Amino acid sequence: MFCDQNVWLRVADAAAVPQPYRPFIGIFSDADWNPQTCAALIVETVTGDGTATITYVFGPIASGGKTPGGVLHGTGIIKDGALLFQNTDGSQYAFRPFYSDLKGKWTTRQGQTYEAVFKRSF
Repeated sequence: MFCDQNVWLRVADAAAVPQPYRPFIGIFSDADWNPQTCAALIVETVTGDGTATITYVFGPIASGGKTPGGVLHGTGIIKDGALLFQNTDGSQYAFRPFYSDLKGKWTTRQGQTYEAVFKRSF
């Protein structure tokens, strides 16, 4: 359970992932883009060309909050040291290694930007 959303996940063994992409493999959570919205990112696998299978979870900070939530399953690409993907509403995301965590940047389709550190949980 992340951000008040039920999530089923499977993460590849990091040893099975090409070395440059290993910092991206795992479960990263405990992030809040703003005072209302929490988020988590699960990077399940990364192939040799940098294509990542991801699950992105978002929802209200507190249980029962008014912020809508959801679970997005999709793919991203690791390019120039950042994991990049786009939501169906046009929002864009970029994640870079930050010590053992990931530092994320969310740009809404209206051009607003938010940053957060996603803590490695696994």
